[in-house]
Amino acid sequence: MAIVVEQLTYSGGYSAVYEKSQNIMPFAAIASSSMTSTTIQSISDILADIQNSTDEIRFLSISSPPPLVQFGFHVAKLPLALHTLNDDDDSNENLLQSLKSLNDHLKRIQAAIGPQLSDESLDDFARSLGRCIGLVAQTWEHIPEDARSRIGILHREMMKGVFIEGEIVEVEEEPVVREEVLDLESLVAKVKTAEVGDDLLIKWLTELEVLIGDGLVETEVQESVGLAVSALVGRLGGVKEEERVKILLLLNMLATKNDLFKEIMADFEVLSIIVRSLTKDVNESREALELLLNLSEITRIRQKIGRVQGCIVMLVILSKEEDPHISSPAKKLLCALSSDTQNVLLMSEAGYFGPIVDYLKQGSDMIKIVMATSLSRMNLSDQMQGILGQEGSIEPLVNMFISGKLEAKISSLGALKNLSTLPENTLILINCGIVTPLLQLLFSVTSVFVTLREPAAAILACISQSQLILNVKDIAQQILSLINLSKPAIQCHLLHALSSIASHSRASKVRYKMNNKGVLQLIEPFLVDDNDDIRRAALDLLYTLSKDLTRGMRTLIGESHLSVLVGMVNTSTSEEEKATAAGILCNLPTADKKITGILMRLNLLPILILTFPLCFKVSPTDANKLLLENIVGITVRFTVPWDSKSQRVFVDLGVIHLLVKVLSIGSPIAQSRAATSLAQLSQNSLSLSKSKQPRWMCVSSSSEAFCQVHMNKCTVKSTFCLVKASSISPLVQILRGKEREADEAVLIALSTLMQDDMWENGSNTIDKASGIEAIIGILEVGNPNAQEKALWMLERIFRTESYREKYGKNSLVYLIRLAQKGDHVSKPLVSKILAHLEFLQVQSADI
Repeated sequence: MAIVVEQLTYSGGYSAVYEKSQNIMPFAAIASSSMTSTTIQSISDILADIQNSTDEIRFLSISSPPPLVQFGFHVAKLPLALHTLNDDDDSNENLLQSLKSLNDHLKRIQAAIGPQLSDESLDDFARSLGRCIGLVAQTWEHIPEDARSRIGILHREMMKGVFIEGEIVEVEEEPVVREEVLDLESLVAKVKTAEVGDDLLIKWLTELEVLIGDGLVETEVQESVGLAVSALVGRLGGVKEEERVKILLLLNMLATKNDLFKEIMADFEVLSIIVRSLTKDVNESREALELLLNLSEITRIRQKIGRVQGCIVMLVILSKEEDPHISSPAKKLLCALSSDTQNVLLMSEAGYFGPIVDYLKQGSDMIKIVMATSLSRMNLSDQMQGILGQEGSIEPLVNMFISGKLEAKISSLGALKNLSTLPENTLILINCGIVTPLLQLLFSVTSVFVTLREPAAAILACISQSQLILNVKDIAQQILSLINLSKPAIQCHLLHALSSIASHSRASKVRYKMNNKGVLQLIEPFLVDDNDDIRRAALDLLYTLSKDLTRGMRTLIGESHLSVLVGMVNTSTSEEEKATAAGILCNLPTADKKITGILMRLNLLPILILTFPLCFKVSPTDANKLLLENIVGITVRFTVPWDSKSQRVFVDLGVIHLLVKVLSIGSPIAQSRAATSLAQLSQNSLSLSKSKQPRWMCVSSSSEAFCQVHMNKCTVKSTFCLVKASSISPLVQILRGKEREADEAVLIALSTLMQDDMWENGSNTIDKASGIEAIIGILEVGNPNAQEKALWMLERIFRTESYREKYGKNSLVYLIRLAQKGDHVSKPLVSKILAHLEFLQVQSADI
């Protein structure tokens, strides 16, 4: 580091030698510099420090650009202007403060002098120093006239802010009239009058920032500072973004100094403007957050902040930001505002639940009731329910219900009802031990608890969706015993609870008990109830139980029950109700001839014919899909091979073409059921075709009616022929598709074309529809049952040499895999096929 030694001679006659460093701190260091003056005990100490600083500035300015030289020349006059001060003035606190501020400014200037110091920055330093000098003059109570004159000249030179290049000329002192210095009041006046977008507004705001940052406002009369706050507040609503950010910064600086200033900012309109800044860019949001957080230290202002429209919602949004400089103060402000219960309720409505959960855990009994009541009235999304469950709201609510007084029970049950529709929360409710208290309440005959029974039943219905409910002993029997003792709204919830309990995979024993203990007689009246909700709830329960019918329950199903169900399929205006009723009929055992006879008498088949078109929609609903699946499932009953009478009635009504259509547009379940019905019909096609042979063989059959599979005259209505029904291609397309649920039923249907001596004709027909490749593909992707059916068909197909040559090679890889990993059923079939392909003989020859 180069050192330059120079000797400076001052007009006062003294001189000094300095070491000048060429490695000077740049201007940018000003913002980060933490240099402050040491603790000053007396005015003489401060003056000595000022002397050192001015000497150093004067020295550093030598050999610098002319403006800085001129600036250093003026700064060197400062000690002479202050030399009459002495320790007798130590009692003047304002003077001490202004001198300290002056000294701090000098040190900042000293640190900033260097090649990077721009003329603009130098002007800013000069004006800032000028204000400090003016403040010294104002606080010097008995200032001598010569000192007043010198300080006035120096103040004027500094406030000009422009230093003329050229020769430095000693300024001849002249008597001056004391003029108004650019103090706080002057800056405030300029801020108030500057136009929006004017560069000067930012300039005055920046100078005001320096004034506030240096603590100079603390020496002003409080009334003057109050006017400054009012002026800034007045400009806040009508300026540009950059100016607004600066004003927010200044207001925040002032708010930290005096609660009175905060009160000035507490006007509701001002707070509304500040809150609107929360929605702006990051810098403005940050300043607005800091200011609101500062203002919230006063209770009255805190209450006002919470009532500004949109404030709580915006704070909740900001609290979720990734930027910690935004989210952290937002959370702190929300925490501060949570001291007001009204704010807590607003936070909860905005999805910020921490405070309300805290009150539920630690608040007074009355506060807990208020919070629980609020939760009971909220429209909670699944996400909001999940957050409340995770943050621990359920346990204190359960405790309120179990041990609280009537009002606490009412409010907590309402809140729990609102939280219980989320499956994750039902687990928490059960683990908190709520089931037994709910049942006790439902069994209670105490009149004061009447209003509690409906929400209790609703909660029980929700938590019954969890398999954990099965851990409660005799839960289904207890609920069954409650049904006839309850009002309709409660009955509906209890029926839903029973349906959920019966639907669990581990509930087979529960279903068995329910079926054998008269559940059908219990719910029968509800199936014709005028209340839609009760009727559908009873229907849902019966549908669930019908999937696992016991022999005892089957014997109890009579014509009256079936008539009700058929009537629903026929006349109900609800697709859901139609689908459920059809589902119950679909689940009834197909081998029960008694039930089939009753359904025939009730004209179910014509009703099904009329229902099919309702299901063929371009964009079917879930209920629409279920209805189609179930009515197709019912057709399986009327196509069983041993009931030729039902088959004939079924086919005569024209159902076959509807089933073929289902193969193309139905869900996999509907396709599977349609294929099953077609397969059952096709099983009788061969015998029907033989019985329809013409008596006079010399009379030839029409070529259109002749069937290449059955080698006879076939029609859809006379022989139920799959070929004539144009069903082969849609069946094959199902095998080529991505869904696998219908594979087995489709293969069974196709295999009916390969019975007995028809196998060769059937193979040819299937091959024409590109079905053999699809069957081979099932060996790779099908389930074991489907693979078994495919192997049975391929064993017959590969009896034909042309098919062995055409498809044998492609099937080998799958056949070998099944030979190695197949079960006891598939392996023998694979061996037969490999023998047809002569693979085993070739392999033996190679050995």
